[in-house]
Amino acid sequence: HPDGHSLVPLILAAGGVPADTDGLVRPVYAQLQRGWGRKTPTAASLIAVQTDGKRLISEMDDDGKHSKFEFYDHATDPTEQVNLLKGGASGDLAAEHRKLLEAYAKMDGTTPWGVAPASVELDEMRLNHLRALGYVIKGEE
Repeated sequence: HPDGHSLVPLILAAGGVPADTDGLVRPVYAQLQRGWGRKTPTAASLIAVQTDGKRLISEMDDDGKHSKFEFYDHATDPTEQVNLLKGGASGDLAAEHRKLLEAYAKMDGTTPWGVAPASVELDEMRLNHLRALGYVIKGEE
């Protein structure tokens, strides 16, 4: 809308892109819960943190413990072909990124931007749409 305010700064800040006001580079997190959409989880989550052109990826179990680390430097390896932690390389390369992942695991459902997710009431039509897409509706397991 031409008379409205741009939401781009809020979107960029939530995605880890530095805001113009403070100049800080914020980490960007991604998480894939492999058991998502199933009645019972069958595998650990994949979680990644990226900052300063480097990405650390690990598996995270339900207790927040990490394993199977991969670390990539996008400056020298933009397509993530060479895991810098493979072959006995020192985990010290990714020490700061590991701290970020551990802090993320301790967030326990809170968002990095400090606003709790909202609850949404769904009518029967929308619930049927979700069922048709294969989603499991809580309470119908």
